[in-house]
Amino acid sequence: MRKAHGADKEADRHGSWGAGLAREAAKALLRAAADELPDQPVLVVTLTANESSPEVATRLGFHRADVGREADSWS
Repeated sequence: MRKAHGADKEADRHGSWGAGLAREAAKALLRAAADELPDQPVLVVTLTANESSPEVATRLGFHRADVGREADSWS
């Protein structure tokens, strides 16, 4: 039986989780930001419901700054 097109996309997306793609993309963005605006701080905002994003931010050297909302900030 063939899966619906949307189901194929969902399976593909889950298959790439944990592969380090978010971290690599974030590293590239941070390099570009540093080149373009070297004197500006970078703030990362994650949704509290997304449990993986804070791990990525921590691995990139960011530290949690509680803002008391449904989102977390990392600086």
